Amino acid sequence: MTGSRSTSEAAPNIAAGDIIEASERIRPHVRRTPLERSQAMSEQLGVDVYLKLECWQLTGSFKPRISFNKLLTLTPDVRALGVIASSAGGHGLGLSPAARMLGVGLG
Repeated sequence: MTGSRSTSEAAPNIAAGDIIEASERIRPHVRRTPLERSQAMSEQLGVDVYLKLECWQLTGSFKPRISFNKLLTLTPDVRALGVIASSAGGHGLGLSPAARMLGVGLG
């Protein structure tokens, strides 16, 4: 689902509309997590610092957001083939519940 980019590759051109569409697409499948102001970091840096508490997701990270978005953009025929995570870490932990909830097989 994700790959590494070489330093010579340009970052993808992502528009604000793409982010809004992804947010709407995954909304039914992920928890809405809060922003909390960090008093200590705000004082240390002299600006308001907010932390996005993605640790409140069922898997403890933001990874399900990525997995749900990708799986939901695949065609039904492609989803029927199943998916494989090349990670036993955060990516795998995000993909597994997303695939299970969407009925996508894991290879």
